[in-house]
Amino acid sequence: MRLQALGCSAGFGTGGQTTSLLWEDDVLIDAGTGVSVLPFDGLLKIDHAFVSHAHLDHVAGLVFVIDAGMRRRPRPLTVHGLPVTLDALRRHIFNGTIWPDVTRLPSADVPAARFTPMVEGETVDLGSRLVTALPATHTVPSVGYLLSDGDSAVAYSGDTTVCEDFWSAIQVVPRLKAVILEMSYDDNQVALAPLAGHLCPSMAAPLIRQLPPAVAVYLIHLKPADEEAVRHAAPTIDPSREVSVLSMGQLLTL
Repeated sequence: MRLQALGCSAGFGTGGQTTSLLWEDDVLIDAGTGVSVLPFDGLLKIDHAFVSHAHLDHVAGLVFVIDAGMRRRPRPLTVHGLPVTLDALRRHIFNGTIWPDVTRLPSADVPAARFTPMVEGETVDLGSRLVTALPATHTVPSVGYLLSDGDSAVAYSGDTTVCEDFWSAIQVVPRLKAVILEMSYDDNQVALAPLAGHLCPSMAAPLIRQLPPAVAVYLIHLKPADEEAVRHAAPTIDPSREVSVLSMGQLLTL
Protein backbone atom coordinates (compact mmCIF):
# COMPACT_ATOMS: atom_id res chain seq x y z
CA MET A 1 0.00 0.00 0.00
CA ARG A 2 1.33 3.41 -0.99
CA LEU A 3 -0.05 6.56 0.67
CA GLN A 4 1.34 10.02 0.14
CA ALA A 5 0.62 12.90 2.49
CA LEU A 6 -0.20 15.83 0.23
CA GLY A 7 -1.25 17.98 3.18
CA CYS A 8 -1.09 17.33 6.92
CA SER A 9 -1.81 20.63 8.64
CA ALA A 10 -4.95 22.10 10.15
CA GLY A 11 -4.05 25.57 8.93
CA PHE A 12 -1.53 27.92 7.36
CA GLY A 13 1.56 29.59 8.78
CA THR A 14 4.05 26.76 9.17
CA GLY A 15 4.65 26.05 5.49
CA GLY A 16 2.18 23.19 5.23
CA GLN A 17 -1.08 22.52 3.43
CA THR A 18 -4.36 21.24 4.83
CA THR A 19 -5.38 17.62 4.98
CA SER A 20 -5.28 15.40 1.92
CA LEU A 21 -3.88 11.91 1.34
CA LEU A 22 -3.28 10.25 -2.02
CA TRP A 23 -3.72 6.47 -2.23
CA GLU A 24 -1.69 5.15 -5.12
CA ASP A 25 -2.27 7.74 -7.87
CA ASP A 26 -6.03 7.81 -8.20
CA VAL A 27 -7.80 7.97 -4.83
CA LEU A 28 -7.95 11.02 -2.56
CA ILE A 29 -8.72 10.71 1.11
CA ASP A 30 -9.95 14.20 1.93
CA ALA A 31 -9.25 17.09 -0.40
CA GLY A 32 -7.82 20.02 1.51
CA THR A 33 -5.35 22.49 0.04
CA GLY A 34 -2.72 19.74 -0.06
CA VAL A 35 -4.00 18.69 -3.48
CA SER A 36 -2.42 21.88 -4.85
CA VAL A 37 1.01 20.20 -4.78
CA LEU A 38 -0.04 17.76 -7.53
CA PRO A 39 0.89 18.57 -11.12
CA PHE A 40 -1.89 18.89 -13.66
CA ASP A 41 -1.32 15.36 -14.98
CA GLY A 42 -1.55 14.09 -11.42
CA LEU A 43 -4.91 15.77 -10.90
CA LEU A 44 -6.24 14.08 -14.02
CA LYS A 45 -5.43 10.63 -12.62
CA ILE A 46 -7.77 11.02 -9.64
CA ASP A 47 -10.95 8.95 -10.04
CA HIS A 48 -12.31 8.95 -6.47
CA ALA A 49 -12.35 11.39 -3.54
CA PHE A 50 -13.49 10.20 -0.11
CA VAL A 51 -14.45 13.18 2.04
CA SER A 52 -14.56 12.76 5.81
CA HIS A 53 -16.70 15.83 6.50
CA ALA A 54 -17.61 19.20 5.04
CA HIS A 55 -15.22 21.52 6.87
CA LEU A 56 -13.26 23.78 4.53
CA ASP A 57 -9.80 22.51 5.43
CA HIS A 58 -10.84 19.07 4.12
CA VAL A 59 -12.67 20.11 0.94
CA ALA A 60 -11.05 23.37 -0.23
CA GLY A 61 -9.07 21.61 -2.96
CA LEU A 62 -11.95 19.53 -4.26
CA VAL A 63 -13.27 22.21 -6.59
CA PHE A 64 -9.91 22.44 -8.37
CA VAL A 65 -9.42 18.69 -8.65
CA ILE A 66 -12.82 18.42 -10.34
CA ASP A 67 -12.25 21.50 -12.48
CA ALA A 68 -8.88 20.19 -13.74
CA GLY A 69 -10.63 17.17 -15.23
CA MET A 70 -13.52 19.03 -16.81
CA ARG A 71 -13.91 17.60 -20.34
CA ARG A 72 -10.68 15.62 -19.91
CA ARG A 73 -11.60 12.65 -17.74
CA PRO A 74 -13.27 9.73 -19.52
CA ARG A 75 -15.73 9.46 -16.62
CA PRO A 76 -16.93 11.71 -13.77
CA LEU A 77 -14.79 11.97 -10.67
CA THR A 78 -16.73 10.18 -7.91
CA VAL A 79 -17.02 12.02 -4.59
CA HIS A 80 -17.91 9.75 -1.67
CA GLY A 81 -19.13 10.88 1.74
CA LEU A 82 -21.98 10.91 4.21
CA PRO A 83 -25.28 12.09 2.69
CA VAL A 84 -25.24 15.17 4.94
CA THR A 85 -21.68 15.97 3.84
CA LEU A 86 -22.52 15.74 0.15
CA ASP A 87 -25.63 17.82 0.72
CA ALA A 88 -23.49 20.51 2.39
CA LEU A 89 -21.14 20.52 -0.60
CA ARG A 90 -24.10 20.94 -2.97
CA ARG A 91 -25.77 23.71 -0.96
CA HIS A 92 -22.75 25.72 0.16
CA ILE A 93 -20.05 25.22 -2.48
CA PHE A 94 -21.37 23.72 -5.74
CA ASN A 95 -24.40 25.96 -5.65
CA GLY A 96 -23.88 28.13 -8.72
CA THR A 97 -22.71 31.08 -6.61
CA ILE A 98 -19.59 29.96 -4.78
CA TRP A 99 -18.81 27.45 -7.56
CA PRO A 100 -20.72 25.97 -10.49
CA ASP A 101 -22.74 22.78 -10.04
CA VAL A 102 -20.20 20.27 -11.33
CA THR A 103 -22.74 17.45 -11.18
CA ARG A 104 -24.45 19.12 -14.18
CA LEU A 105 -21.46 20.51 -16.08
CA PRO A 106 -20.35 20.25 -18.83
CA SER A 107 -23.69 18.43 -19.15
CA ALA A 108 -26.12 16.56 -16.96
CA ASP A 109 -25.46 13.41 -19.01
CA VAL A 110 -21.67 13.62 -18.73
CA PRO A 111 -20.90 15.67 -15.61
CA ALA A 112 -17.48 16.47 -14.21
CA ALA A 113 -18.34 14.87 -10.86
CA ARG A 114 -20.77 12.39 -9.38
CA PHE A 115 -21.72 12.47 -5.69
CA THR A 116 -22.16 9.00 -4.20
CA PRO A 117 -23.39 8.78 -0.61
CA MET A 118 -22.12 6.17 1.82
CA VAL A 119 -23.00 5.49 5.43
CA GLU A 120 -20.91 4.58 8.44
CA GLY A 121 -19.82 0.96 8.17
CA GLU A 122 -20.34 0.80 4.41
CA THR A 123 -17.51 -0.45 2.19
CA VAL A 124 -16.80 0.79 -1.33
CA ASP A 125 -15.11 -1.80 -3.55
CA LEU A 126 -12.55 -0.31 -5.92
CA GLY A 127 -11.51 -3.66 -7.31
CA SER A 128 -8.37 -4.72 -5.46
CA ARG A 129 -8.92 -2.00 -2.84
CA LEU A 130 -11.62 -1.43 -0.24
CA VAL A 131 -12.62 1.77 1.57
CA THR A 132 -14.83 1.48 4.66
CA ALA A 133 -16.39 4.42 6.50
CA LEU A 134 -15.40 4.39 10.18
CA PRO A 135 -17.11 6.10 13.13
CA ALA A 136 -15.93 9.55 14.19
CA THR A 137 -17.10 12.17 16.69
CA HIS A 138 -16.72 15.75 15.51
CA THR A 139 -18.69 19.01 15.60
CA VAL A 140 -20.39 18.09 12.33
CA PRO A 141 -21.25 14.62 10.98
CA SER A 142 -17.94 12.99 10.12
CA VAL A 143 -16.33 9.65 9.37
CA GLY A 144 -12.87 8.20 9.23
CA TYR A 145 -11.84 5.64 6.61
CA LEU A 146 -10.28 2.20 6.64
CA LEU A 147 -8.16 1.50 3.57
CA SER A 148 -7.37 -2.09 2.67
CA ASP A 149 -5.69 -3.76 -0.30
CA GLY A 150 -5.87 -7.34 0.97
CA ASP A 151 -2.29 -7.32 2.26
CA SER A 152 -2.32 -4.21 4.43
CA ALA A 153 -4.85 -1.97 6.13
CA VAL A 154 -4.57 1.63 7.32
CA ALA A 155 -7.10 3.47 9.48
CA TYR A 156 -7.54 7.23 9.03
CA SER A 157 -9.46 9.00 11.78
CA GLY A 158 -10.52 12.16 9.97
CA ASP A 159 -11.37 14.88 12.48
CA THR A 160 -12.56 13.41 15.76
CA THR A 161 -12.36 13.68 19.48
CA VAL A 162 -12.39 10.48 21.57
CA CYS A 163 -14.64 8.02 19.73
CA GLU A 164 -14.77 4.60 21.36
CA ASP A 165 -16.53 3.12 18.32
CA PHE A 166 -13.62 4.09 16.06
CA TRP A 167 -11.10 2.35 18.31
CA SER A 168 -13.31 -0.72 18.75
CA ALA A 169 -13.71 -1.01 14.98
CA ILE A 170 -9.99 -0.90 14.19
CA GLN A 171 -9.00 -3.29 16.99
CA VAL A 172 -10.40 -6.22 15.01
CA VAL A 173 -8.98 -5.24 11.59
CA PRO A 174 -6.66 -7.93 10.21
CA ARG A 175 -3.24 -6.82 8.93
CA LEU A 176 -3.64 -3.30 10.33
CA LYS A 177 -0.29 -1.62 9.71
CA ALA A 178 -0.91 1.98 10.72
CA VAL A 179 -3.33 4.53 12.14
CA ILE A 180 -3.27 8.07 10.75
CA LEU A 181 -4.66 9.98 13.69
CA GLU A 182 -5.68 13.59 14.05
CA MET A 183 -3.86 15.44 16.86
CA SER A 184 -4.98 19.04 16.59
CA TYR A 185 -3.93 20.37 19.97
CA ASP A 186 -1.23 20.18 22.60
CA ASP A 187 -2.22 19.17 26.14
CA ASN A 188 -2.46 22.83 27.12
CA GLN A 189 -5.76 22.76 25.19
CA VAL A 190 -7.16 19.64 26.86
CA ALA A 191 -10.33 21.51 27.83
CA LEU A 192 -10.87 22.92 24.34
CA ALA A 193 -10.12 19.75 22.37
CA PRO A 194 -13.34 17.79 23.08
CA LEU A 195 -15.47 20.93 22.63
CA ALA A 196 -13.90 21.48 19.22
CA GLY A 197 -14.20 17.78 18.29
CA HIS A 198 -10.45 17.15 18.31
CA LEU A 199 -7.70 15.31 20.19
CA CYS A 200 -4.63 16.16 22.23
CA PRO A 201 -1.90 13.69 23.33
CA SER A 202 -3.21 12.87 26.80
CA MET A 203 -6.67 12.08 25.41
CA ALA A 204 -5.36 9.72 22.76
CA ALA A 205 -2.54 8.00 24.66
CA PRO A 206 -4.66 5.39 26.52
CA LEU A 207 -6.38 4.41 23.27
CA ILE A 208 -3.17 4.19 21.24
CA ARG A 209 -1.67 1.90 23.88
CA GLN A 210 -4.47 -0.62 23.27
CA LEU A 211 -3.40 -1.15 19.66
CA PRO A 212 -1.38 -4.22 18.66
CA PRO A 213 2.31 -3.42 19.19
CA ALA A 214 3.28 -3.56 15.51
CA VAL A 215 0.80 -0.83 14.48
CA ALA A 216 2.49 2.50 13.78
CA VAL A 217 0.71 5.79 14.54
CA TYR A 218 1.14 8.87 12.37
CA LEU A 219 -0.23 12.17 13.67
CA ILE A 220 -1.95 14.59 11.31
CA HIS A 221 -4.04 17.78 11.37
CA LEU A 222 -1.86 19.72 13.83
CA LYS A 223 -2.98 23.28 14.52
CA PRO A 224 -0.14 25.63 13.57
CA ALA A 225 0.00 27.16 17.06
CA ASP A 226 0.37 23.70 18.61
CA GLU A 227 2.56 22.00 16.02
CA GLU A 228 5.91 22.38 17.78
CA ALA A 229 4.55 21.11 21.10
CA VAL A 230 2.77 18.13 19.51
CA ARG A 231 5.92 17.16 17.59
CA HIS A 232 7.84 17.22 20.86
CA ALA A 233 5.20 15.13 22.65
CA ALA A 234 4.71 12.53 19.90
CA PRO A 235 7.45 10.03 20.92
CA THR A 236 6.24 10.05 24.53
CA ILE A 237 2.61 9.19 23.75
CA ASP A 238 3.43 5.49 23.55
CA PRO A 239 7.16 4.72 23.78
CA SER A 240 6.50 1.06 22.87
CA ARG A 241 5.65 1.88 19.23
CA GLU A 242 6.39 4.34 16.47
CA VAL A 243 4.37 7.52 17.01
CA SER A 244 5.42 10.35 14.75
CA VAL A 245 4.03 13.42 13.02
CA LEU A 246 3.23 12.90 9.36
CA SER A 247 5.04 15.40 7.16
CA MET A 248 3.84 17.03 3.97
CA GLY A 249 5.08 15.00 1.01
CA GLN A 250 5.88 11.96 3.12
CA LEU A 251 5.30 8.65 1.36
CA LEU A 252 4.11 5.69 3.43
CA THR A 253 4.71 2.24 1.96
CA LEU A 254 2.91 -0.30 4.12
